[in-house]
Amino acid sequence: MLSPTVALTILLLLILPNALAAPPFPPLIKYFPLATPIPPTSPPSEDPALPAPQPQQPLLNARTCGTSNPSNNLRSALAQLRAEEPLDNNNLWSARTFSARILSQPLHKRAATPLVTIPLYLHIVDTPAAATPGSPSYISDAQVEQQVAYLRSAYALLSIAFDLRNTTRTTNATWAGNGDDLAMKRALRQGAYDSLNVYFQSNLKSNGDDGLPAGATLLGLCTLPVTGVSAVTAPARYVRDGCNVLSGTMPGGRMNGYNLGATAAHEMGHWLGLLHTFEDETCDAASWGDYVADTPQQAVPTEGCPARGSQDSCPNSGVAEGWSGLPGQGPNPYGPQGYSGVDNTRNYMDYSSDVCYEGWTAGQGARVVNAWKLWREGR
Repeated sequence: MLSPTVALTILLLLILPNALAAPPFPPLIKYFPLATPIPPTSPPSEDPALPAPQPQQPLLNARTCGTSNPSNNLRSALAQLRAEEPLDNNNLWSARTFSARILSQPLHKRAATPLVTIPLYLHIVDTPAAATPGSPSYISDAQVEQQVAYLRSAYALLSIAFDLRNTTRTTNATWAGNGDDLAMKRALRQGAYDSLNVYFQSNLKSNGDDGLPAGATLLGLCTLPVTGVSAVTAPARYVRDGCNVLSGTMPGGRMNGYNLGATAAHEMGHWLGLLHTFEDETCDAASWGDYVADTPQQAVPTEGCPARGSQDSCPNSGVAEGWSGLPGQGPNPYGPQGYSGVDNTRNYMDYSSDVCYEGWTAGQGARVVNAWKLWREGR
């Protein structure tokens, strides 16, 4: 449990409009790929439980995520966490502690004794055509099971588990196309604020307010944590909370290049308080980026799956050579944007294609656990 003083500090910072400057931070381990790679999803034709191979849509040039930019309140809170986490006190996890206590464990132990278990509700929302078994867009029960297995594998890396409480199926062409999000979620959402609802929609489209043209195909979007939610908050206040994901991104789905199940994992990272690794899309030393210190600053989202280590969109930013944050060295001369290094194209919070995703950083692991404890658990 957080002490009353720390809890009050975080709450006040959620209300303040401006982020506080971060003090110097010690060096952190930069990246932790899968200890055991997530097995690739078998093509539908190789699994008798799945339907026949589906016609593939053309490969997208890049992932399309419609998650909104963080509010000023959330930015202030993330900046405070970014400053406090490395101190290893106040009941907050640091990247160093997360690495030593969690990432040092074999993957099967992280999965068997999770730090966090999240109630999970899945909703398959189809057009009438997609709801028909045998149609190219139909999502079978086996595909749902494979999607859940993918999510559990991806988040077991961070010792996070999911308790699947229910799966619903709804046929509604308007809802399937993102036409009335509020009505859909009022009808389908289950659980409290600590319950993750994921809506797999067969025709998910942009409504034009997410930076994409209205009607453009959208792979997914998700809500970031908001302030002021408690155990007694009326559910109507957070009814929109959750993730919308194009069902064609599920294992064996129609979205070529994005059909292993990774889109849901990416979007759920937002629900747990993570931003894109290329947040702000700049190399400016004044940018906070994603507010996680061990993700190298990145100015552009990754397209496809470039060769490992081949992309460095901010080659001159990050921590100065020899700087470690020890007493007497002064502040990081490059400001708060984090560590230098090549773009983390294997990170779930980049825009890489599904086959490229491998893992998270220790800082991201600490962040999602801290965000869960502060903003979602028991609410």
